[in-house]
Amino acid sequence: MNRLLVVGPSVRWLMQSSLRAGFQPMGIDFFADVDATEVGEVVRVRQWAEVPAVAAALRPQAVLVGGGFETQVAMVEGLRQQVPVWNLGRDCCAALRDPAQWATAFASAGVRVPEHRGEGELNEALDLAKRWLVKQRYRAGGAGVRLLGTDEAGRWLTGAEASGSPEYLQEMLAGVPSSALFLLGPDRFVCLGFYRQLCGWREFGAAGYQYCGGIGPLPVTDRQVAQLNALGRGLLTLGGRGVIGVDVLAVGDELCPIEVNPRITASGELWERAELGSSLVGLHAAEFAVGAGWPAGISSQAEHRNLPGCRLLANAERPRVHGKAILYWSDAGGLEIDARRSEWLVQGAVAGWLADIPQCGSRIERGEPVVTLLTSGDSESAVVEALVQLATELRLRLAS
Repeated sequence: MNRLLVVGPSVRWLMQSSLRAGFQPMGIDFFADVDATEVGEVVRVRQWAEVPAVAAALRPQAVLVGGGFETQVAMVEGLRQQVPVWNLGRDCCAALRDPAQWATAFASAGVRVPEHRGEGELNEALDLAKRWLVKQRYRAGGAGVRLLGTDEAGRWLTGAEASGSPEYLQEMLAGVPSSALFLLGPDRFVCLGFYRQLCGWREFGAAGYQYCGGIGPLPVTDRQVAQLNALGRGLLTLGGRGVIGVDVLAVGDELCPIEVNPRITASGELWERAELGSSLVGLHAAEFAVGAGWPAGISSQAEHRNLPGCRLLANAERPRVHGKAILYWSDAGGLEIDARRSEWLVQGAVAGWLADIPQCGSRIERGEPVVTLLTSGDSESAVVEALVQLATELRLRLAS
């Protein structure tokens, strides 16, 4: 089997997906969760800068970097000097992450985009009657996002924000946080699914705009299908390839893009739960490993790659809905994963409603992730209710 190294903050489900695609997965992440180590060898690191040296010792034949890889340019370039990296290159990532570029591409395709300001632009036209979010170019998962305060609006009004600053402004729209998952080839795309995002939910211990889960796949209207197709065309013009996620706000029947994630996103696990036996890593690999002698398993996913346009569910259909939520620890005292708590968590993983199980003996501080909750139901509301109930019950049990 071909050795594929998966790198990320947490690699469990990407390693599982890699195994289904016919690879021999290895991992590097910040946690080395129990269920990840059951799939293959996992090395725990404390910071991204350690990854290239650890990767060299593991001797993979290719590398796939997950969550937030595009924010770690130096680390990824260090990996590229060693081995093929199945992620988009620096220039393409920069274009997909740059709000000025993706906003232009999506607007040209006929999609409504929020207004942006950033990096030393003359901002005399900034409308303070609107609400604005301050976002950072080199962070992911909602980290660092905040509402623009009146005390700092002046420097944006006058253009005093320094050129080269990682911060930019985005018009805040009133909508439901959602996401779309795309698979792109050189001249084609397919939208694999549409999902609701959970961001900043205190029920799961999240804060601010922090990502804490998702629900789907969800049905879409004909108008939304047209908008998703327009987003796919926009991604192609920016050089998109492989699996890419687009965060959107659902404003009524309208989808407004707010961020592009040029990689396999967390919604991919929900897609795999709906498409039993399929491998999103296999689909992604098929776009990056052509002619490299990689396993035939990736070609078994080809039926998804050849579909034009959106592969989405009509409103009339009632599919099974899947959900995941990251439970963050919210108590100031921290949490020790002793033998008793470890046994509970492992039992939950065996039962299929918990994942990303921390190692026995580890300590989880306030604000850090504990586990991932998984459930399914007949509707979005049923899944939300079940996730919140699971989180409440688990928190109480862990605190006892």
